[in-house]
Amino acid sequence: MQEKLEAFLTNFPVYEYSFLDVDQITFTQRVRTICREECDRYGSTWACPPGVGSVAACEEKSRQYKHALFFSTISSCKDVVGFEAILETKAEHEAITQKIYEFCRQGGRDCLMLSSESCNLCESCTYPDAPCRLPEKMHPCIESYGIVVSALTELSHMDYCLDEEHMLWFSLLFF
Repeated sequence: MQEKLEAFLTNFPVYEYSFLDVDQITFTQRVRTICREECDRYGSTWACPPGVGSVAACEEKSRQYKHALFFSTISSCKDVVGFEAILETKAEHEAITQKIYEFCRQGGRDCLMLSSESCNLCESCTYPDAPCRLPEKMHPCIESYGIVVSALTELSHMDYCLDEEHMLWFSLLFF
């Protein structure tokens, strides 16, 4: 599967990627503190805590897989300190993420995709009153699973940030 995924990645402007064994990935509760205290999406979407479940439950779900593909894309952004401007640059990354997810699922293969930031597919999320409307397109935030993205970039020898006009977006595919 790794060879097929690697060949498929050449169809997209993927900046960097790395294949990992899931056992190499660390899950930690400390990321949730940042989510709870600093993110206005906390408690408002199925892609973020507490909607995704506990870190222990997320780790258990992730460890059902043996391998992971960690990848990044790059986007230009004149205002990297403006949250709304940054989020506008995410659409291309999310489209690439979805195509890679769909490729992995071909033939009935099971996989789990985590992506950047929280989901914004729907104008208003059904959380917590009803199930997600688009579960095949909603990819939880990597950090919501208790995974520190900067630690993954170090492990993978990948860039975490570039400069004041470029944004890196990350996704993590478990397969």
